[in-house]
Amino acid sequence: MADHRARGHVRDQPHRPDRRAVWLGTNNGLPWLPGWSNLPGLAPLLPLPVPRFTGILDAVPGTGGDVICGAGVGGTSLVYAGMLPQPSEEAFAAVFPSQVPYAELAAEHYPRALRRLRASPIPDDILAHERYTSTRTYLRYAQEAGASRTERLNLCYDWDVIRAELAGTAVPSASAGEYLWGVNSGAKLSVDRTYLAQAEATGRVTVKPLHVVTDVSAQPRGGYTVECQRIDEAGNTLERVRVLCDAVVFAAGATHTPELLVRARDIGTLPRLNEHVGTGFGTNGDRFIVLTGLPEPTLSRQGGPPGFLARDVPTPHGAVSMFHVPLPMPFETRSMVLLGMGKPNGFGTFHHNPLTGQVERHWPADGDQAAGLATKHLADRLARAAGGGIALEVGAVRQFTVHPVGGAVLGTACDLYGRLHGHPGLYCLDGSLIPGSTGLVNPALTIAAITERCLDTILTHDLRTVF
Repeated sequence: MADHRARGHVRDQPHRPDRRAVWLGTNNGLPWLPGWSNLPGLAPLLPLPVPRFTGILDAVPGTGGDVICGAGVGGTSLVYAGMLPQPSEEAFAAVFPSQVPYAELAAEHYPRALRRLRASPIPDDILAHERYTSTRTYLRYAQEAGASRTERLNLCYDWDVIRAELAGTAVPSASAGEYLWGVNSGAKLSVDRTYLAQAEATGRVTVKPLHVVTDVSAQPRGGYTVECQRIDEAGNTLERVRVLCDAVVFAAGATHTPELLVRARDIGTLPRLNEHVGTGFGTNGDRFIVLTGLPEPTLSRQGGPPGFLARDVPTPHGAVSMFHVPLPMPFETRSMVLLGMGKPNGFGTFHHNPLTGQVERHWPADGDQAAGLATKHLADRLARAAGGGIALEVGAVRQFTVHPVGGAVLGTACDLYGRLHGHPGLYCLDGSLIPGSTGLVNPALTIAAITERCLDTILTHDLRTVF
């Protein structure tokens, strides 16, 4: 991972990114976003190739679809929209093991995670600004389309900085729709500024950026060896580093944690990991829609982050939640990008290919079929509520997700507290624990809450024997 805390992120025009934009090797015109070329008026936003660098946005290809995630100190929080909704009890129970108590999470761990992430909803004065026209318009469309549970989201932003953006005294970033590749104004409260900063402040945590973990192996007499490559900002290996430890916490996200675990199991360095490692991967039911040809303006530089979620909306194809993704359009397009989150009807797997030594992710082509139909149904209802417009699917040729979850799921690969079966002292504490879906909402808050719950038990019961 790279450390971007001292250098800012990308420049304030996403169609002209500098080298800090994307991770090594995924910068050749961003071919992993084929759907964006279908968005009306967005062709100018497709970036040109940038120099090879340890940038903040990573794209990982896989059979059946691609994953877009973050890279750096702070992980995907560097590039996500910062939305922190809590799933309803009904939607949670439909995807999580019954032994994971929603009532306990709702009473203790969700509120604690919100406090530590310093979350709050978009204030009225910011929402009333002209820049947030598309957000207010989306709220009206959703309510008129019959989405009765439309709520103002908790978001991890410093609203005073966004006020400064709107006043012209800070770099226009989030308020100009440029919050997905980092926020140059400093408005986003990414994890490097919340959880990681709190951990470093204890004096007991050292963050070592630009170390790429390649393998974890069990030692015959107990403990583990972590193999790393220390790289420079161009991706060149400077040295190989070996770390000996009593315990290892995997927190590389649902793209890279399962990859590390599956490889280690199959090549024999962690041979006692069970057969469930590498299964249960899902996309959180992500499906993108462009609502275009609307009868009223949506503005060019649409103010972000997203402000509202229409949640658990029933459709003939199952329930779906949806939000509007404000973006920096090149000009007035009378368009909105929408993201729907339905319940996946299929799940992916990770497999180690012994011929190449690579771990490959396989995602069934019909895994999000029901989520796609539900998203399109709700988008069509929004178009009718708007009095005109059409809903166009993005990524119809090749799917992608921005919310990868699963691959080391609670109750199968791990126990209910993130302990990996087979190897005492190995833990998974990231989105890999989530069973393919977070229950029709963005995963970030649930990942944090589940991790909080896991750590309460790990630190109480495992501290003396492992740490």
